Amino acid sequence: VIYNNAFEADASTLSIKLEEFDQKFKVVIIDNGPGFTQFILENYMAPYTSTKGSGRGIGLFNANLSLETFGGSLSISNENGAKLEITLEKYE
Repeated sequence: VIYNNAFEADASTLSIKLEEFDQKFKVVIIDNGPGFTQFILENYMAPYTSTKGSGRGIGLFNANLSLETFGGSLSISNENGAKLEITLEKYE
C-alpha cells in the first residue's frame, strides 16, 4: 500500500531504511513525491482521513492502532517528499 500510494502521488523513488537504537527498531520510508498535504499531516490519526474520497483513509489509522498495541508508534512528515516512521520496541 505504501508503495502504491507513493507512486500514485508521482514519486519516482522510494527508500526504506531500518535503524536500531535504545532497544527499539525504527523503519523509515521516504519517497520523492510531493509529500503529505497539510490536512493529512494534521488529521492522519483520525479514521477516514483521505484526499482520495469517501470510504478510504483507514490505513494509517489502523496501522497506528496496531503498532500502539505492541508499544510502537507511527508518525508522518514531509522531508523532500513523504516520510513515514514506524517505531517498535525490541524484544529478545
